[in-house]
Amino acid sequence: MNFTTLSLAFVTCLFLTKAVAQPIAIYSFTSSNSTYVPIATGTVLGDTSSDVYSIYNNLPIGFAFNYGGVNHSTVSVSQCGYIKLGGVLKELSLSPIGDELSSDTVIAIAAGVPLRPGGDGEIRFNTSGTSPNQVFTLQWKNYNLDYDTNSANFQLKLHETSNKIEFHYGDFLLDTISEGRYFQIGLRGNFLINPEDYHSRFVDADTNTWVTSKRAPSIYERCIMKGKNPVFKPAPGLLWTWMPGPACTGSPVAGVANAIATTLCPGQKVDLYLLGSSGYLFGRAYTWQSSSDGTNWTTVASQTYIPFTPLFSSNIYYRCKVSCGTDSATSNALLISSTPANTYASVPLSESFNSSWESRCGFGNVPNAANWSNTPGDDVLSWMAKDPSDFFLPSLSGKAATFTSNNSINSSTTTGLTGDLDLFLNLGNPALNYSLSFFYINPYASDSLEIMLSTNGGSNFTSKGFILGGQIDTVQNLWNKRTYNLGAVNSSTSVLRLRGHSNTFGFTRAIDSLDIKTSPNTGVSQINNQTNIQLFPNPNHGLFTLKFENENAHNIQIFDPTGRVVLSESVEGNQYEIQLKDISKGLYFVKIQTDTKDLKVLRFVKE
Repeated sequence: MNFTTLSLAFVTCLFLTKAVAQPIAIYSFTSSNSTYVPIATGTVLGDTSSDVYSIYNNLPIGFAFNYGGVNHSTVSVSQCGYIKLGGVLKELSLSPIGDELSSDTVIAIAAGVPLRPGGDGEIRFNTSGTSPNQVFTLQWKNYNLDYDTNSANFQLKLHETSNKIEFHYGDFLLDTISEGRYFQIGLRGNFLINPEDYHSRFVDADTNTWVTSKRAPSIYERCIMKGKNPVFKPAPGLLWTWMPGPACTGSPVAGVANAIATTLCPGQKVDLYLLGSSGYLFGRAYTWQSSSDGTNWTTVASQTYIPFTPLFSSNIYYRCKVSCGTDSATSNALLISSTPANTYASVPLSESFNSSWESRCGFGNVPNAANWSNTPGDDVLSWMAKDPSDFFLPSLSGKAATFTSNNSINSSTTTGLTGDLDLFLNLGNPALNYSLSFFYINPYASDSLEIMLSTNGGSNFTSKGFILGGQIDTVQNLWNKRTYNLGAVNSSTSVLRLRGHSNTFGFTRAIDSLDIKTSPNTGVSQINNQTNIQLFPNPNHGLFTLKFENENAHNIQIFDPTGRVVLSESVEGNQYEIQLKDISKGLYFVKIQTDTKDLKVLRFVKE
């Protein structure tokens, strides 16, 4: 059966740097019945002329209302039925309790489809009573559930001092609704901090009623409502009440400080938590401290929840002090240490990517931890060891290094972002030339692979070329071998970077069987005239043609008089045009090779 989802939510978002709400999951719940009394005074926000998606920001509560341990003085209201305490409401959400991407804390009474005023429908709020017992009431009067011809009446009440939350239901005239509408009703904390911090209700037509609702087992559960066959709706006067949970007493148990990863790289987040700590109760505080030596401690976060995620920079200890009033207990000291710096691999080098990848910076994401690094490395736009057949690509030799234009955490587009797989190499022998080869496949989309090289430990990189995806030809689904002549690099701190560029969503490219090889560096002074290769015109203004006696593949390098490489390319065919208009005037050398055999070194003059 297909059900239309209806919901109406009251959303609170806490704008805090360190502290967030006390746990919402420990709020208590009761169901009762009390005469529903509509309010007729105060401020009208929405009426029959209002747009269904109207938002009203920063409305005064009239007193300090504490939700989950944080005081608020204003609310922002959506006509579609939810509020946000202490801030501007920027986006409309029709499923706020089940929104996994939102950090908003939520109070929901019914949310899912737009609410439309019918007849004399309106939204109204007022603050009544005297301090310290004032009550803020927000009322929806005669609102239709989307396009149905019906009438719904309900109120949210926030109580001063007790911080009690009430959902009070009036008349629901739903005679035209025979199929179920489903409401989200309850409380939720910050999902991104603690996905288990919620207390919502569940009404299933097969097991219970609105009077006997159950605690929802997940943030996605809802309460059914319909007007006939049979009737499932709140009776007039139904009152659902949530109260803050009990306060802590006595000495707490600190538990054991732990982290998802204890060896990290600078700039990564440290995901700290406690094992075996006393459960959440009101009044309990968690004070995280850090130390460079394990002896002298500095407070870095005082908060009302356990998880703490500081940024890592260098070796550091963390511990947590758990408090209830004047009683406290302190956890063990946990050392978070730096991942050792990469070492530079000797060449020749071959990498099949078939062995189990090792952990670096807290993630199992590199062929070996000593010579490779992976950025960002945490499964979001990172390179991974996968069998290409997992992505419906042909395998070459089992696993390969794969890069997917996809954010596997929230399945959102990552267009324009990059992921780098770096290989640290010792290419410092001046008597050797170095070459790179690998097999590559990317039959889909416009995603690309960029080959980059650094000669100063990764401080700066030079692009050696792009390989685009989406080849529409006879080798569309086949692996292609790519070869790059890196030349005489003469750097013992070289870094080869394989950079995946994400220009589409969800597509995968892969490399396999990577080789770094060497050949003698014959130098630019050696001239070999055995092969007929022509360069014309000469002198020129940076635009000239090379003509070969065959169509074999040729590796071309152009050097200035100091030996600096100004161009390195691999070409095919018997004629190739070169443009170097931006180089300085003077004498240059053109070295032409096939594999490791010198064919010729020519001179030309740039005028």
